[in-house]
Amino acid sequence: MERIWWGSVPNAARYVQEIVNAVHEERSMVLVLGANVPWREFLPLLIEERLADIPDRSLKRLDCPEEEPGAYLLAHYCMEEKRLTYRAGRSHAQFLAEAEGLVLHKAILWLDIRGEDKARAWTEFVRDYHSFAKKGAPAPSFLLVLDEDYGVGRGCKGITYHAFAEEVNEFDRFAFATLAAACDIGQRRLKPYLATLTATISAEDMELCAVCSRYGMEFLRSPRAILQKIAAEELRSDGSPFALADICENLDRLIWKAQVKIVFPVIEDRRQHYIGQCGDTLRAMRLVPEEVEIGILSHKAAVGEIKLPSASVEELRLLKEARNHLAHIEEVPFELVETILSKGD
Repeated sequence: MERIWWGSVPNAARYVQEIVNAVHEERSMVLVLGANVPWREFLPLLIEERLADIPDRSLKRLDCPEEEPGAYLLAHYCMEEKRLTYRAGRSHAQFLAEAEGLVLHKAILWLDIRGEDKARAWTEFVRDYHSFAKKGAPAPSFLLVLDEDYGVGRGCKGITYHAFAEEVNEFDRFAFATLAAACDIGQRRLKPYLATLTATISAEDMELCAVCSRYGMEFLRSPRAILQKIAAEELRSDGSPFALADICENLDRLIWKAQVKIVFPVIEDRRQHYIGQCGDTLRAMRLVPEEVEIGILSHKAAVGEIKLPSASVEELRLLKEARNHLAHIEEVPFELVETILSKGD
């Protein structure tokens, strides 16, 4: 599922490509990747794959070192004979940018940074480095990955700023839910319901969306039981458990919201169908066909005032039952949802 998220969801895939483009252009980036970013640990692995075509350069991932940025890079990315020529009158950023033949100049560094002080120190160093770098000279790509938006890095020379939360939206999350549902359920007419239900329940939690979708029909039949199973047995990609108490507390309303989006339009579509079929009979009763609700249609079919086949009478009864549930902000039983949505399968 991580490849679907980072590779096929429009803005997530664009986010990946912009990182790859920045490295190819020897630019640096600030990437704000909060704890709620799905499959966060997979992103640098994918970036590394996409950069495999660059000769003599490869991505190296580092936890933010304790040392000051310039001192760390001088010690680890500068040959000893060059390092010995450093004098305190120049900043580390200036020395490293102006020195020739450093291994640093070909580096692609993915730095996981936690804390505002470290974030500020590294963004200021990278800004200064690029300001001193000679035009056209080889330059490293610093990928500064922040766990929060500390307000640093925006508008800095040589740095492109991308906060993931500003790039991905509700459309992307529903696109992922749709792709996940397409993989995990066989009944064509139930795919939109699975996508809508998982997207509604998981909200911005795409890893939860993926797990729910993986259960397919089991999840559609018993969402509460499956959520309890997920909380007890499943882990996120970072090894942490799913905390689902709030979702379970509001589950009835979330299911109802998903059903309003999927089931109600089907009810209305069938109502329009029967109005078209029975329009003359309804007008003979001095009714305005377009204003006749599904409950009236069902009643008149049941008592024989509208002549319809028994299968149509039963369908109208089921549509009325589903409509009544939704009108009273109640969950429609899945067996009824399945019958309504699977018509024609």
